[in-house]
Amino acid sequence: KKINYQNIKHSLFNIASYIFDKENLLKKEKRIIDFNDLESDVFRLITSSYDNPLLYYISSKYSQLLVDESQDINPIQWNILKAWLNSAVQSDLAPKIFFVGDFKQSIYSFRGSNNNLSREIEKYIRKKYEGMIISLPYSHRSQNNINKFINSISKELFENFDPHITVSKFNNGYVEILNNEDLDQDSEIIDQMLKMYPSSKKGNVIEAHSLCLKILDILKNNLIIKNNELKAIDYSDVIILVDRRTNLDIYQKMLNKFRIPFQSDSNNETLFETDINLICKFLNNPFNNEILLLFINLPFFDKELSHKVKTFEDLTQKSNCSLSEKETLDIIFKWLSIANKIPVYDLLSNIFNFSSLKNYYMKKMGVETWNYEKSSYLNSAHEIDSSRYLNLEKFIMKRKFHKNDNESIQQNQSIKISTIHGAKGLEAPVVFLIDTGKSPYEKTTYSFNVSWNQNFSKVINISPILSSKYHSRHQLKKQQNHIESLKIEKNNLLYVALTR
Repeated sequence: KKINYQNIKHSLFNIASYIFDKENLLKKEKRIIDFNDLESDVFRLITSSYDNPLLYYISSKYSQLLVDESQDINPIQWNILKAWLNSAVQSDLAPKIFFVGDFKQSIYSFRGSNNNLSREIEKYIRKKYEGMIISLPYSHRSQNNINKFINSISKELFENFDPHITVSKFNNGYVEILNNEDLDQDSEIIDQMLKMYPSSKKGNVIEAHSLCLKILDILKNNLIIKNNELKAIDYSDVIILVDRRTNLDIYQKMLNKFRIPFQSDSNNETLFETDINLICKFLNNPFNNEILLLFINLPFFDKELSHKVKTFEDLTQKSNCSLSEKETLDIIFKWLSIANKIPVYDLLSNIFNFSSLKNYYMKKMGVETWNYEKSSYLNSAHEIDSSRYLNLEKFIMKRKFHKNDNESIQQNQSIKISTIHGAKGLEAPVVFLIDTGKSPYEKTTYSFNVSWNQNFSKVINISPILSSKYHSRHQLKKQQNHIESLKIEKNNLLYVALTR
């Protein structure tokens, strides 16, 4: 049956509108605003009238404007800046402006930036401010062989690419494209990891294994120049970059397996840890309705119960409950009766013996992973003051800071692992780029496409980008344009990674 695109579009907008209204109501109740609110509020404030006194105040106060990473500006930010710059020109108070940017590093389309806007900004500066373009082809960061590699790839990806010119003459640098078959694989470790983490793809497990072997080889057999001296490479000299977080977990697990210390820009908390932390938070404060709603919706509790329970008082109502619901309530009240009365280690052991929880995780993660995750959490309880804590709140805080303390101790002795987005602005002597296989663009196009007019002063269309089977011929063309823009950003991501 053919599904009507307009019906889908209408439904999605209704859902989005409902969520948006609820979110705004919640923010109003909590008296908070987010970054999007800041942008839109400043935009409304600064464009509220043509002769806005605020614009004159800004123009008279600031005579210099420097915008760094200008390729990441989104349309709302640009309209805020443009309102000031237009007003300043008319008031003979035009500031000196200096925009620094690189089209090839535009990787934040999800925040609204795009190459067309960057070109519109460039056109505006040329016309209104008689601006000039200064090209900077000199690379002070990368060595000669690395720049040759970047140039050879970039000339295929970008029109009118200016080749990098190497400034540093310390050494030639080194580039290697690793093939999993080139390294001796330990099939026992690979099979063990595949058994422990069955949801991981075999290719990622093998690559994670190759990565660890190569890191250890580099640390053992290579030297680099630091502060004009030849020194051994240590863990803090290495950064690992990944395009997507999707497969990041197995690489981190393999690093742990090889006892290679690392820092991650993710919170590095497994779903299991998140769930157990939530149970601890609830048992410590059962009258917090926000925590209660998250707690009662945990997947190993009775699903029907989650529809009935909205407050703690609802938990105490056992009338009209099914047998399975009563069993769930009994175990919850058993945990509540011993929480903050027995050591946390013993409380956790009791929680892990709950059959529904145990069966859920054993089925989801496999027996070996369940035992590993459970032991890791219990060990953390034992390590914190030898598990003497009776107070859950102190344990939760102590565990959080205990984890952070370990991270801060290791920060100068550990590898940095990051998404390419998270690594923008960073650099390192040794860079690994992993999980670089082709990504299916069709699967990454479930989003909204926002179209602006030519000078980016007004939104003219918002349309959902769905799977191609839902699109008409006209909408399919829009989807193809969207996929093309994703491909351009993919090229930009590769360039950002290679230039670290």
